[in-house]
Amino acid sequence: MKSKNLSEKILRSVKSRGFKYIELPSVIEANHIVQRSGENFRKFMFSFTDINGKELCLRPDLTIASCLRYLENKLKGKEKIFYNGQAYRKVQSKKDKIIRNQVGF
Repeated sequence: MKSKNLSEKILRSVKSRGFKYIELPSVIEANHIVQRSGENFRKFMFSFTDINGKELCLRPDLTIASCLRYLENKLKGKEKIFYNGQAYRKVQSKKDKIIRNQVGF
């Protein structure tokens, strides 16, 4: 319960400072991740091929997804945005989590 109250307070504070919340897609083109993070990062991705042969993946990170959203919407200049959600990565150790919560501004 304390965590939820804290999250709500942070959300109100960020919005009161003029930040706009943006929704991010859970599935993105795998190519975007590999181009920016390197081929070696592929081993951490949950990827699949769609019916058109395009390789897609569950977002392993929200930063690249937020940059793509910014570019897709052709936003210009400075924008005060924030996002939160889950990122999905394959893990190397059993103690690591597959799903990670992220927040960004």
